[in-house]
Amino acid sequence: MTTGYYAAVQLAEDLHQGQTDKAGKPYFEHLERVAEIVRVELKGDIRDAINAFLHDIVEDTPVSLRLIERIFDREHRLDIDALSHRDDEPYHVYIDRIIARGERAMIVKYADLLDHLRLGHQIPASLVKRYTKSLTKIEVAYAALGKPMQVSV
Repeated sequence: MTTGYYAAVQLAEDLHQGQTDKAGKPYFEHLERVAEIVRVELKGDIRDAINAFLHDIVEDTPVSLRLIERIFDREHRLDIDALSHRDDEPYHVYIDRIIARGERAMIVKYADLLDHLRLGHQIPASLVKRYTKSLTKIEVAYAALGKPMQVSV
């Protein structure tokens, strides 16, 4: 692992301290699961794992994209920007923005959605529907790159 990876893990753990996920568990556990899905199931690289730990940091903490770029690099900032859902942004526009950013953003969002869906009964049916539709949209876009995603919920 690289210094950047450990910096991402530490930053995420520190800044998400006290936050909980949709199942009421420590939020950092969600980030660990997303990074695990990225690395093991989706065969992402270390940069993808760093993005997995940082994917919600701008939305859920005081960290700015400028700080992400200063600590990591411009590409990580661009990926995290794409992965950050803006206030009042329709969800389908957000997913389209992720797809437009490319492979790295898609792989992290796909892993994020998988993790949420694997919570099953712990998330509302409306979110299950939205997440399932988004997974399919990302799968189609990713397959167009010649890289089908082959994992199950």
